[in-house]
Amino acid sequence: MNASRRPRARRTMLRLLLLALLALPVLAGLTGCSRNMSDLKAYIKRVKSRHSGHVQPIPKMKPYKQYTYVAKGRSPFEPPVRRTGSKSKNASSVPPPDRNRPPQPLEKFPLDALHMVGTIQVGGVTWALVRDSNGTVHRVRKGDYMGQNYGKIIAITSSKISLVEKVPDGVGGWKDRKASVALSQK
Repeated sequence: MNASRRPRARRTMLRLLLLALLALPVLAGLTGCSRNMSDLKAYIKRVKSRHSGHVQPIPKMKPYKQYTYVAKGRSPFEPPVRRTGSKSKNASSVPPPDRNRPPQPLEKFPLDALHMVGTIQVGGVTWALVRDSNGTVHRVRKGDYMGQNYGKIIAITSSKISLVEKVPDGVGGWKDRKASVALSQK
């Protein structure tokens, strides 16, 4: 064989080998597609012959008994009516919060996220030290505001800060609610 035929013969052999390798999975896949499915049919027959459990019947439902609600006085499904002019026990005499007042830094936190960490006195004025949920410590005094319900500080002692919050009364007005923030042990 001469030198020019050897590479050509080698390439031909490589092509045949590559073709055989590519054809091998196809031939193997075709052998799995035989018509004999007796083992599969036997498995299905075994599964179907297994004893299945007993299913309880669906319980009988009691028929719905209709109830007609008859309102006596004001219906609970209508919003309450605020009476103006008369002093009923539902009417509130608490003025609304001043929404034009610029909010103070501690008014963006709920009271349960604020912790009193101590007090200091400067020039005869008692200041409370309050840590917010971000870890920043603020100095507040009587008359300052904190909490999300317009809580005005009315007293500061060494153990707590007393506040009066303004909360909706449910009939369109406002009511005062006392609250406090105790000295934190943390």
